[in-house]
Amino acid sequence: MKSRRFSLRDISRQLLPLVLVALAGAAHKGHDRDAQRHHELHAPLDSHQIADQLSKLEDKATKPEGAEVARESQPLSFITIIGRLHPLIVHFPIGWFMLLLLVEGVALIRDSATLRDLGFPLLGLTILATLPAVTTGLLDAATDLDEAPAAILLWHRNLNIGFSLLLIIAAILRWASRPRLLGSRKLAYIGLLLVAGGLLFTAGHFGGEMVYGEDYLPFF
Repeated sequence: MKSRRFSLRDISRQLLPLVLVALAGAAHKGHDRDAQRHHELHAPLDSHQIADQLSKLEDKATKPEGAEVARESQPLSFITIIGRLHPLIVHFPIGWFMLLLLVEGVALIRDSATLRDLGFPLLGLTILATLPAVTTGLLDAATDLDEAPAAILLWHRNLNIGFSLLLIIAAILRWASRPRLLGSRKLAYIGLLLVAGGLLFTAGHFGGEMVYGEDYLPFF
């Protein structure tokens, strides 16, 4: 059986229709995007949008000239640099806590002694990881978040502090119930972890709002 050889002309004939379809689709999308931008630019503003634009103009007019430039030109202090590490460090307690929930959940379902014994060290690591996360967060709030909404900042701070306190209470309960949690203490321990998870999730939402704006998660 002879193998068929494809020439450059044959390949170009097969690829040309695909390229033309792709270019037509891209052009159509670009036309739709331009039409949407044109509509947004020429659409009439409602009263809320007009008030928002006027408020921004007033804020810009009342700011001293060169104030923003002067602020950016100032050297960062050591405390400010430490505070700006918060977005990096905050992921460590979240990771340890997710692993803790996974291990404790599987240990509860399978009644595994090995996983039960692993839960307490993971809880300790989670608590240790929260210490630098909370510290850098407080420093960041004090030195570098003066433009963040005060209410959102307070909710984010207080919920994370509550999360840390619940972990400490859970660790005390776990330590006092050695070698094994039973009965009401076991239910209390699981309840503390679940409530702590809810606080952490909500605090993360408020942290996202400070970075990405309102309605970060649509169901909050």
